[in-house]
Amino acid sequence: MRERRNPWSLVILMACGLVLGGFLGFYLDRYIFWQWLNYGYNFGFDSPLSLEFGIIHLVFGLTVKVNFGSVLGVGLGILVYYKM
Repeated sequence: MRERRNPWSLVILMACGLVLGGFLGFYLDRYIFWQWLNYGYNFGFDSPLSLEFGIIHLVFGLTVKVNFGSVLGVGLGILVYYKM
């Protein structure tokens, strides 16, 4: 019988792949052969949403950069999960 996999390990492996792939894509951008890893898209709020209630001032903002290195890292994390 096949043992049951923990779905949280998939989430953790995907998050690690996302961070490591984005990191590698950003830092390998200075080398001409690896510049394609940093090709990506930014989406989110250009300027944060600000709400002022007199006493409390709330600021909401989110920007996400997805590059090809992060996508490869997530794919590698999924591959590692299913090979475990």
